[in-house]
Amino acid sequence: MRRQGKYTRRITPAQHVKRRVNNRTRWFRRLSWKRRLLVIGVPILTFLIVLPLATYLYFARDIANQDRLMNRNNTGIVLYATDGKTQIYSTGRAQHRELYPLDKISKPMKEALIASEDKDFYKHSGFSLFSTLRAVYGYVVNGGGSFGGSTITQQLAKNLFFSDAGRTYDRKLREAYVAWDLERRYNKERILNMYLNQVYFGNNAYGIERAASRYFDKTAAGLTIAESAFLAGLVKAPSELGTV
Repeated sequence: MRRQGKYTRRITPAQHVKRRVNNRTRWFRRLSWKRRLLVIGVPILTFLIVLPLATYLYFARDIANQDRLMNRNNTGIVLYATDGKTQIYSTGRAQHRELYPLDKISKPMKEALIASEDKDFYKHSGFSLFSTLRAVYGYVVNGGGSFGGSTITQQLAKNLFFSDAGRTYDRKLREAYVAWDLERRYNKERILNMYLNQVYFGNNAYGIERAASRYFDKTAAGLTIAESAFLAGLVKAPSELGTV
């Protein structure tokens, strides 16, 4: 029981909270610095080990099969006429799609995309640690927003597996791990081919073949330098820029 008299100093709510915090953390402050390090480090290390392992087990079957991988998000709406064959409206990706071959995509298009999205594409192993740390720093300093700093392989991983996961640190970690696994299973040309076949260019155009047809009424093989630069520029903000 605490006596409250005329000359007793009254405890403010802030002081009361501070005392409660001090009482609850007293055990931690009594630990040696080595034990403090263990208390903090073990949960973090466990998280860094368990999360990638769980990610691998969950997505392993899809990552190992390219056809399954590229069609896992093919959902949408297709309306047909009464004959059941004539398509009158479609949105999203509601049909099974085959990969448009990389050798049928113009060289300027491939070069423009790499220059715009990931100039070190042929040098890294799926993700760039420096770019990721720089992006996270920018995210913290700016108080949120887009992480940025993603390689083409990370963007492929995000689009295929984490498009609805939001901008979180654990998503970035899982995305980097899936990117590393993609690079382990597929060579650079196949990764670039998969990316070009599923990336969104706005105006309901998923993949370079559909984008070339939608914007320029031609095949991806005939894209010029200027047209390639235009399409590569849409990738960063397809919903805002791709309104033609």
